[in-house]
Amino acid sequence: MEKIDYKIAYEKYKKFSIILDKLNLKYELTGSMRRKKSKVGDIDIIIESDNEDKVREHIKKELSIAEIDNEGKFKYEQNIIIQIIVVKKENYDYNLWTSTGSKNHVKNIKNVYFEKNIEIPKKEIDIYSKINMDFILPEERE
Repeated sequence: MEKIDYKIAYEKYKKFSIILDKLNLKYELTGSMRRKKSKVGDIDIIIESDNEDKVREHIKKELSIAEIDNEGKFKYEQNIIIQIIVVKKENYDYNLWTSTGSKNHVKNIKNVYFEKNIEIPKKEIDIYSKINMDFILPEERE
């Protein structure tokens, strides 16, 4: 998969976000876009909703596309891949943290929790403070 420039991906995200705004749901960038990597493979968006089917149907209708795959991926303009991650409200913050990555960062923090034998909090801000760490900005999570 060819990576695209962050600025181009961000412009596509802003255009696509108009479609999401019609649903009046909480959403934000995640993955390499949230980490503000200079090149990204796709545009990952986490969406808070109790009705994933409704979100998928709305996007398909608005974009006149036939399918969103099982991972929530579909082709957008210029064959840019968008992945939607639809989660319930109680899981939003935790899934925002895990989907922001990087994979090594998430794995390392989870290992600290495992070694201390404590449960990972559901709020992103608490994940670091509970193990006496300063909050790590998404763009520093490598």
